[in-house]
Amino acid sequence: MARWRVVGGQEKGLIVRSSAEVSSQQLGRLNYGAEVEELQLLGERLEFQKVSGDGVERGWVSLRLKGKELLTPCGWQHLRGCSIGPFHAHEEKVTTVAFDPVTPLQLWTASWSSASVRHWQLARHQQPQLVNQLKTHGLVSALQRLDQDTLLTAISANPMPAGNVCHQADFKQRMAELDDKLEPGQQLVLWRLDPRPEMWKQLPFHPHGCRLLAVGPGNELVASASKERLVLSHRSGPGAPLEVLWSVHLEQKLTALCFTETGSLWSCNGQHVTCWEEGRTKSSVEIQVDNVSALVALQDELLIAHETGFLFLDVGTGQIRQQPLVEGPSVFDRLLRCRSSGLNPKFIEW
Repeated sequence: MARWRVVGGQEKGLIVRSSAEVSSQQLGRLNYGAEVEELQLLGERLEFQKVSGDGVERGWVSLRLKGKELLTPCGWQHLRGCSIGPFHAHEEKVTTVAFDPVTPLQLWTASWSSASVRHWQLARHQQPQLVNQLKTHGLVSALQRLDQDTLLTAISANPMPAGNVCHQADFKQRMAELDDKLEPGQQLVLWRLDPRPEMWKQLPFHPHGCRLLAVGPGNELVASASKERLVLSHRSGPGAPLEVLWSVHLEQKLTALCFTETGSLWSCNGQHVTCWEEGRTKSSVEIQVDNVSALVALQDELLIAHETGFLFLDVGTGQIRQQPLVEGPSVFDRLLRCRSSGLNPKFIEW
């Protein structure tokens, strides 16, 4: 549910009414600084349940009065209805984008060509502000912030030699060949962010470049995949290093990973969607689709985004339903692809 913070009515608070009608019964007031959870939004009228602060527990309030904002969205909801960018994120092509799960309104980007990672602060109707940047020793295929002070990067290959062009036809093949040249531990790296970004630990979990990351509920479980190995690791708490729980050899390269809300790990290789338990296949469902770009856990289903549409897998029954695309990839499909295949050329737009 979206959350809102009261920023108007500093002296008397906001008038709370019993329904969306502005002429309905007045229940009391909601004080300045209170936070509420959105139950229903009808135009400029918000039905809320109070989360913190002083005032009426539940009712209806106005978002604006005579053009003045009375409530402002909290967290990512602060960007509701606004556009950010495009903005110049890197000097070269942006290849990885991740929203920060720890601190709202922050974004992480990476560029293969420059082997760099940048950290951005987002705000309504403003250009993003650069918070931090770090230089890696290889091409970042995925990244994840684990807690306030820890960042995890998956490195898939050595930096490109000078003069390489990302859009050349054999680019992916040449990059795959470079992962054999990585030193042990360079494939998965933990970074300390405070007071300034610096490499903390190299994790020798993979013999070749690491391409995929997925983080479980609470950021305690981390799945990582290279072309021939899937590893599940865990950490005991914030600031703790990762330790391997199990590792399994892969016959086929994975194209997507995700955790469900219950902590189950799922993977996809384009032919099968597999649920893993203690390094063994718990269940597997056959699919026949091309170019799977993402695996997303919904409430009772897994969404599989691929070249020509979506598949929805019921995790309880194993039943699959399809949703083809009528006219090319949808906006949602393109957004999912951004998470695994990057954006082109150098700009990001919210």
